[in-house]
Amino acid sequence: MKCWKINLESYDVSLLDLASRKIKDLIITNNWKHRGPIPLPTHRLVISFTRAAHSFEQAHEQLERRTHKRVFFILNTDSSVNNAFKNLDLPNGVMPRLSITEIKDKAQGGKK
Repeated sequence: MKCWKINLESYDVSLLDLASRKIKDLIITNNWKHRGPIPLPTHRLVISFTRAAHSFEQAHEQLERRTHKRVFFILNTDSSVNNAFKNLDLPNGVMPRLSITEIKDKAQGGKK
């Protein structure tokens, strides 16, 4: 079964939750069948470097960046989904990706 897949990524979890609520409200107002928001694992990027170049070589500084992710599946495949998301105003700092994907339904013999 074909469906729309919406991936959301952000460095700020509060912005991501706000965007998820806006998308959920849009889905509910249009009476679309959906799955989500499904939280995905957070990607951590840790960068370590020395503080001073020549003195105290054992002193290190560490920086961390976390990428939080959510995914939605909308089971309607008509073009109204694409048009609705073009007009949706998401907060800055949230990176949405909209694509059409194939999923297996349990009724059609998919895995449990």
